[in-house]
Amino acid sequence: MSSTYTDGVTPLDASHMNALHQKVEKGLANGYASPDASVKVPVAQLPANVGQSLVGTYAARPAASTVAAGTVYYCNDTLTTFRSDGSSWTYVAQSVAHVPISNFDSPPWSTPYNGMEVLLTDNLGTPTYAWRLRYNQFSSSAYKWEFVGGPALGVQQVADQTLAGNDTWGDLATVGPSITAPRAGQYLISAGCGVYNTAAACIAQYVGVTIGAGTPAFPFTAATAVPAAGQGYWMGIQPSTPFTAAAGDSIRMRYRVYTGTGSFNSRVLSITPVRVS
Repeated sequence: MSSTYTDGVTPLDASHMNALHQKVEKGLANGYASPDASVKVPVAQLPANVGQSLVGTYAARPAASTVAAGTVYYCNDTLTTFRSDGSSWTYVAQSVAHVPISNFDSPPWSTPYNGMEVLLTDNLGTPTYAWRLRYNQFSSSAYKWEFVGGPALGVQQVADQTLAGNDTWGDLATVGPSITAPRAGQYLISAGCGVYNTAAACIAQYVGVTIGAGTPAFPFTAATAVPAAGQGYWMGIQPSTPFTAAAGDSIRMRYRVYTGTGSFNSRVLSITPVRVS
C-alpha cells in the first residue's frame, strides 16, 4: 500500500493496522471523540475543566447542567455574561441595556434575574428621562426594580394665575403642572411655586401634590401666610417620604386659598423613582 499516515512517513500497511483506532472505540476511554450531527464534540466527552463560549438570547440560554463546567454564556439582548459550574449559572458581568418603556413588560425584561440592570427610558432617540434600575428579587416590596441613578423627570408652568379663596383644593386655569407616572411604584416628589397677593391680605395659600383631582395630604403639601398685599413668597415640597402611584396616574400639583384671592406662578414639579414594578 502506498498510502501513509498524516505524519507522511509511517506506511499504511498490514503491519501497522493495529495503530489505527477502530470504529468500536468511538466515544470510549482511550478511543476518539464522536462528533454529533453538527460536528460538535458532546459535552460528556469534554474534560471537566473545559468549557465553551456560547452566545444567544437570555431566553435561549441552555440549562447549566447540559453544558460543561466553565462554559460562558453571553446574552446578546440583556448584555449579560454567565458562567456554568455544571449545575447552575452564575452571574459574572453585565453592561446596561437601554430599554424603551414600551418593551419593558416583554421578555427578557419581564422575566428578570436578581441583579439585572437596565437604563429605562421613554424614547431611545430623544428621551425625557433615563433611569438606571436594578432588579432585587429579595425585596419585600411589590416594586422590585430599584433606582440606581439618573436625572429627575420634571415639568414647569410659568403662567401667573389666580385662585379665589374658599378654603378648598382646586386647579388653576392652566391645570398642573402634572406628570404621568411611567411605572407603578414609589417616587420622590419635588414641587414648588411662587405665591403673592396684589389686592389685599390673603391669610394663607397652599400647594400640594396628589393623583389627578384628588385632595393633597401631608407630607405632600406646603402652606404660607401672605399677611399683606404685594408680598411674595416661595413654597416648596420635598418630603423624604415616597409618593406611591400606579402606572399612568397623573401626578398633579393643586392649590388652595383660605380667603381673598391668591396668585401662583413659576410652578415646577419633578419626580425621581425609588422603586418601580
